Formats: sequence, structure tokens, C-alpha cells
Amino acid sequence: MEDEKVYGTIHVAFGSNNTFGGTISAGVQIDGVVNKPDVFIDDEQIMHQGNIAGA
Repeated sequence: MEDEKVYGTIHVAFGSNNTFGGTISAGVQIDGVVNKPDVFIDDEQIMHQGNIAGA
């Protein structure tokens, strides 16, 4: 869990969300952490190599 909180990373998870108010209960939880990612939302880059774009 500590890896999920490292600055310059993103955490992606597939599985249950009912433990924090959601409606999905899955039999498995798969997590991934990406170091120094490039992140785009609606074709706008918000993170470049782990740094907030424009910061």
C-alpha cells in the first residue's frame, strides 16, 4: 500500500469498491502502480513523466 502513495506515480485498481461506498463486489482485486507516467484526460496532458503538467 505504501507504493500507491509515492509522488510521481499513479495507482490503478480493478475489483471491489463496496468497501468505500460503491456498489461493486468482486472476488478479486488487481492493483498496479506506474512510475513516472504520462497521463492524459480528454486529450489534455495532466502529468508528464510523473510530474504535474505545467507545474
